Amino acid sequence: MDHTIQFGTYEAATSSLQIVERKVMLKALPFIRYDYYKDQQGEYTDDGSIPFFEYLNSNIQMSIAAGNGRLRSSGTCSHIPGERGRFSGQVATEDGRIFAQSLLQNLWVLEQNNECLGTFSEQNIRFRDKMSVLYNVERRKLDLLQLKANYKCAKKIIHDAFSKAGPIPDDIEHLLDLMENEFDKRSLFRVHASLWSLSDRGGMYMRMHEHLKVLSVPQVYQIMCVMGRMKYKIDWRTLVRTNDLLARIYNSKKPQYAKKNIQGQKAMEYSEGKLFTDYLRNRVAHRMDAYKLGVSYTAQGSELAALVRWPMALVTLQYELHKCKTSGDLNDGELY
Repeated sequence: MDHTIQFGTYEAATSSLQIVERKVMLKALPFIRYDYYKDQQGEYTDDGSIPFFEYLNSNIQMSIAAGNGRLRSSGTCSHIPGERGRFSGQVATEDGRIFAQSLLQNLWVLEQNNECLGTFSEQNIRFRDKMSVLYNVERRKLDLLQLKANYKCAKKIIHDAFSKAGPIPDDIEHLLDLMENEFDKRSLFRVHASLWSLSDRGGMYMRMHEHLKVLSVPQVYQIMCVMGRMKYKIDWRTLVRTNDLLARIYNSKKPQYAKKNIQGQKAMEYSEGKLFTDYLRNRVAHRMDAYKLGVSYTAQGSELAALVRWPMALVTLQYELHKCKTSGDLNDGELY
């Protein structure tokens, strides 16, 4: 229910703004609620949302132990199409991504509304339709120091939620590190690649890859070097070959992806970064060829196979492109 409210309507509102700005009217925001609130007919209503700790019992994060093409999560198994490898890792569930993204989106909307919040914790978080809703919080006029404190609160909540299931996924760790150390990049938090759904990841990667074409040669060179410096325990080509869906694209142009014999550390980093980045692009552009294998196929399955192998690939490319965006080479609406 979206209507205009006045400070003092809620019994739980204890802000100094009650006294100083009692006559200021604020638009009701759908993600800010109180335990009971008045609707337009003057009746008190409970919206039936779920407390944070109760919701946390569902899968915020899932453990992956893939072998013989099986994915194990909380005692259930689902198929990773084309899987032949054996490895383990941690990835966020869709519910986990929605939870974190909605919380960060709430803070972004408040900032655009020239507002921030007082201190809040898990006790102030509830869930409705998988989205986080803030309860019994103090709305304040925007102050950047207080907004920074809000993101610290959000970072702790997200960290604690994911850590309860075990080691935090690498891409979520990247987001948490940004929230801790790079407040000036907060426009990236709510659209961070770690929070993209599996169904969106391929299309978003294609979009990012296209943006490389509008950057200068030195910028692209620097980004490819960063991509080439990413270290995994096993060479990316070896990891490709342990999944039929991923290998199909690789094998169709295998000589193109062969490691080059190049002198110089920087030159090798650039070459490896470009080959890897181009492979990830081609994996999305030509992944429907997997039907020729006669295996069960979904876009989400292909994305999951890639995510568990290279959790930092998309977040690293996004972060480097974001630095170009903030330098003025990409417009705000172009990248996401």
